[in-house]
Amino acid sequence: MRNIFSALGAIALAATSASALQLASAPGYNDAPLPAAPYCPPQDVSPATQKAILQRFLNKFFFEGNATGALLDHVSEGYIQHNPFINSTRQVAIDFFTAIGDVTAGSNVTILNMGLDNNTGFAHTKWDTPGQEPNIIVDIWRFNGSCIEEHWDVMQRRPENATNPLAMF
Repeated sequence: MRNIFSALGAIALAATSASALQLASAPGYNDAPLPAAPYCPPQDVSPATQKAILQRFLNKFFFEGNATGALLDHVSEGYIQHNPFINSTRQVAIDFFTAIGDVTAGSNVTILNMGLDNNTGFAHTKWDTPGQEPNIIVDIWRFNGSCIEEHWDVMQRRPENATNPLAMF
């Protein structure tokens, strides 16, 4: 799985039209008009525009498989990373994802929930990989206006012996 479990949390992120539809139907999706990328350095934007910028980031990263483009367009150079497997700065994140390739390869990613409030965005994603229990990842990003400046994540694979059919979903 090319160390995908640790890679998934580095930033939260197969380009198909079906996958793109998953984002458009994700809870909380909106289609507010956006200024042109890049979004860093930060620009003052409305909360609705901030949310649309997050959606564009998720689409580019997860469904277009363009981690480098997503990072260059949406993340500050001084990006703060709290994942224990990768250090801070945008360039470190770009180098990490360049080395591992498409983080979604072999998995079907579904955005279960997403939202943005008070400069904090989140995505709750389900990663289905054939032959494995699903992985669930919650990514949290701190925005400064239009620009993502900080990231946290929590990852868990669904236990094989889970008794609650609603667990994690």
